[in-house]
Amino acid sequence: MLSFLPYRSRFLALSLLLLLLSLCVLPVRSVHQSSSFPSSWWKFQGDSRNSGEYLAKQKPVGKLKWVFNVERQFQSSPTLGANGLVYIGGADDVVYAVDTATGLVKWEFETGRSAASHGVHSSVLVGRDGTVYVGSSDHSFYCLNGDTGKLKWKFKTGSAIKSSPALGADNTVYFGSMDRFLYALDAETGQLKWKFQTGSYVESSPALDAEGNLYFGSRDGYVYSLDPSGTLRWKFLAGGDLEEAPALSRDGRLYIGSRRENVFVYKVFCINSRTGTQEWSIDTAAYVDSSIAVSSQQMIYFSTSDGVLHSLDGTTGKSLWKQETTDNGGYINPVIGAGNLIYAGASNGKLYALDGKSGKTVWSLKLDGFLNSSIAIGADGVLYVAGKNLYAVK
Repeated sequence: MLSFLPYRSRFLALSLLLLLLSLCVLPVRSVHQSSSFPSSWWKFQGDSRNSGEYLAKQKPVGKLKWVFNVERQFQSSPTLGANGLVYIGGADDVVYAVDTATGLVKWEFETGRSAASHGVHSSVLVGRDGTVYVGSSDHSFYCLNGDTGKLKWKFKTGSAIKSSPALGADNTVYFGSMDRFLYALDAETGQLKWKFQTGSYVESSPALDAEGNLYFGSRDGYVYSLDPSGTLRWKFLAGGDLEEAPALSRDGRLYIGSRRENVFVYKVFCINSRTGTQEWSIDTAAYVDSSIAVSSQQMIYFSTSDGVLHSLDGTTGKSLWKQETTDNGGYINPVIGAGNLIYAGASNGKLYALDGKSGKTVWSLKLDGFLNSSIAIGADGVLYVAGKNLYAVK
């Protein structure tokens, strides 16, 4: 059909046709490779950067969907699988898988117990194939079948694990331990790839950037960045305890809160993730008791131990607003949803939705007890939050 064109034109036309045909085929493969995590909230704080942001198409209106009760309270934060299950660990040393549609338990897995056992603080990570990973106070890190709860492997560390795991593109799973090490394991086999020693406990949950570099804090007062091989890129002295997970913005700013209890110095730091140098810091009246949520618009949100919810400009550190509850409760662990809504539990047992621009309450829902977990946001906009019980709110 191209015979009427001169030879050079026929060649160019044929080349263009082949290019168009290749474009019709290649994107299918590319999309498959990029959709590594089909769940909206597959790990603590939702994604590899610990951003705490997910923009679901639907927004919840504050109606209770179901409640899942346990004998003791929950210690970790909920995460979601693509199989319709929500995963969470409890003070009873048990990992639970609960049906997101009904609130009924699908399976339970009991981790080991020790004399100093304080339950499962580590939040579950859901891998690309639905396998789940979690640490426990019994010093062990577990790999389980996400559908059945059957043990695949476990790895023993030297102390309790409160850090929530992260997963690299090469299928390496990372987590910290109270034995002062950050560990890197083969996610398939549980074999140790390397471990990196800090000067104190590693409770902080690592964040990863697009190149696979890791960022985490230690209670020795340093923020660390390692490359995927475990080699130190830089360390930044923030001082005090660094228990919370750092959050990484899309443009490479790293945020973390620190506390020096002996001298009552509480700060939030913004660090250049490439160089490890400080961009800005601010003092707070009380210590940051949550991971910092960072929005696509470079706004950050966090709570402090005096119950105040803060909003800052992530590029400058300028305070945009501060908000306290009006009914005897303190905000805890904010996350960011669609429509510029901020969701946060509170010590008074209420779940709040606030306007991200003004901090004003859009709606609140009275639940029960102290809501101490971070919130997971489902693809359908349903919120999952825990404390004494696990709640689904639509």
